[in-house]
Amino acid sequence: MEIALYGTVLLLSFRAYLRERDAARFPTLRWWLFALAVARPEGALLAGVFGILMLVDRWNAAKRAAPSGTRVTARAIGLEAFLPFAAAAIPFLVNLLVSGSIEATSSQAKSILAEPYHETRHAYLMGLPSVWLGITKVYLGMMQLGEGLTLPPALAWVDGIGALLFVVFSFVPRRATWTRGAAIGALLLGAILVQSIPVFWYVHLYRYLQGVYPLALLVFAAGWGRLAAFTRGLSPRPAGLAAALVVLLAPVAIWTSELVPEQARLIRFYGHNCENILHQQVAVGHAAIGLCHDRRSAPYPRADLPLPRWGSLSERSS
Repeated sequence: MEIALYGTVLLLSFRAYLRERDAARFPTLRWWLFALAVARPEGALLAGVFGILMLVDRWNAAKRAAPSGTRVTARAIGLEAFLPFAAAAIPFLVNLLVSGSIEATSSQAKSILAEPYHETRHAYLMGLPSVWLGITKVYLGMMQLGEGLTLPPALAWVDGIGALLFVVFSFVPRRATWTRGAAIGALLLGAILVQSIPVFWYVHLYRYLQGVYPLALLVFAAGWGRLAAFTRGLSPRPAGLAAALVVLLAPVAIWTSELVPEQARLIRFYGHNCENILHQQVAVGHAAIGLCHDRRSAPYPRADLPLPRWGSLSERSS
């Protein structure tokens, strides 16, 4: 599905950002964001988050380049810095021209913002903090949550520590900070806000959350990786290398023991879902042909296939 395309373009966009942030010119990132914006509606909003990050970087670069005492103007930033916002606006402008609403019709059926009843919409909005917490738990649990969004203890600890390490080592020690990587926090926060818009954000094994999932994995892995690099620098070479290897292998062992057995279940689960969808589509197709075809003027094209009753079809669909 388009989720894989969306996640891939998001990763490539972030890679371009990391490479081009120091010069703050972004010659390729601004074009990647057009692809991100059309990959999925969430991508359009994240293109806007990228745009804000790029504006901040351009502003800081212009201040560093300006002579002392000189004010930085918008002209120094350049009009091309606003291209990400043009990319972010494209899907919404297309929706507005086609349907009269900035939201796609498919999104309106799922969005809390399109809820017609004021009381229901207010209840959804008041419940957003718990939704944000739930989405965070899904990422910390690597989408392996139990009933009631309960976190697997092992994954909760290893991923929580990895995220904390990522934040700490983005700013400490001062001689080796990684403030470029800290931008991933803004992207994840923006993604969580966007992903809380659908009413049923948790359906289909958290399908709406899967596009940004690689960024969460990057945070966990980078946190442990930077701890390993820091540990190696504290000790003489043999001891430091051994300590760094232990730091790296500890989370890998936990991830492997928790995630690999689960993959077999997920493969079967998805296979059963695909089979059910296939049967439902075939049944709906037979019913549609039977309803649209006038038997008095021409024979039913597949008389050997029984026409399903609507009652049984609705029961299967439910």
